[in-house]
Amino acid sequence: MVPRGPPPYHFPMQLVLSHPLMDPFEPGRDLKALVACESSADGQTATELLGRLASGSGLGGRLIYCSWNFELLTNASLRRLAASEAAAAAMIVVAARAEPPLPEKVVEWISLWLAVNDNHSRALVALLDSGAAPSATSGALLQLKKAAALGRMDFFAKGTDAKLDAMLKRGAASPPGNLAWRPDLYATNCRAERD
Repeated sequence: MVPRGPPPYHFPMQLVLSHPLMDPFEPGRDLKALVACESSADGQTATELLGRLASGSGLGGRLIYCSWNFELLTNASLRRLAASEAAAAAMIVVAARAEPPLPEKVVEWISLWLAVNDNHSRALVALLDSGAAPSATSGALLQLKKAAALGRMDFFAKGTDAKLDAMLKRGAASPPGNLAWRPDLYATNCRAERD
């Protein structure tokens, strides 16, 4: 059943960088996201995407995010910490070059958070080669598509998914992967219908 009328919240979400002194996370109101990036420029692109999603959502609450550089994921302790944050996130954004394939330690990090089976809706967003559309056979794109399939996640890739590109151009888009996050707006969970 598609909701009718205006959503109960008509204020934009606030984009908030996660930090130890922030107000506690409010399930049902706030959303967690994680950015994993190859470079600071890729991280900036991903943060801008989150900002557009938050400001255009009209859902209220906060879009709380954390950011991890691929270089940090080479450290085993930090990789485990980043994996636990990814496992708790409703949206994971990976910003990198389409070629070559993702580094081995990034693939290990993905495996760690995929191993956590917490049954909440998640989306994986690939921002690859921000200036050009990645080939459907690019190494990183194939790796991320496989990860999304293994994790039963919604998958979006900038440049290869006309739906995501159109939402970003409009500037107003609800964060992907949120059907279970806002059960008050939907009568059914689309993820459960696919199983």
